[in-house]
Amino acid sequence: MSIRPIHSPDDVRGIEAHPFEAYLRYTSVMHALETQEAKHPDGIALKYIQRADLDEPAQQWTYPQLLAQVRRTARLFQSLSGDQAPRVAFLLPAIPQAHFTLWGAEAVGIACPINYLLSAQHIADLLQAASVNVLVALGPRPELDIWGRAWRAFGGAARN
Repeated sequence: MSIRPIHSPDDVRGIEAHPFEAYLRYTSVMHALETQEAKHPDGIALKYIQRADLDEPAQQWTYPQLLAQVRRTARLFQSLSGDQAPRVAFLLPAIPQAHFTLWGAEAVGIACPINYLLSAQHIADLLQAASVNVLVALGPRPELDIWGRAWRAFGGAARN
């Protein structure tokens, strides 16, 4: 169903007369990705420019490559969470792996993106509140202390 312009209260009532689901094209993130893969099998789904260097080509993933990575990540989360549905928290900057993690977690369970700039205690509180059973964090990097913060947070969440 297409969304019509809103010019009056009658327009709002007309929109509200239909169930929310009538306005949704897709039933899930995977449905959206699979639909785009079918429409654009050779299309670029994701591009990542690591550095502002014109001589360095961007990394890119076609829709089939992206979906393969998302499915692989989803299977990993399922295997790590055992009998429970995956509840995946992640502390990642804007890198391709953040997309794989988000969409893989959403495909099989719950995704809980957490701002990696929060304090370790705040992160620990969120991990506990979300009953996280999988934590994904960027490994040690000199320019970002995500790994150290995640390690301290995980220890704090485990003690609570």
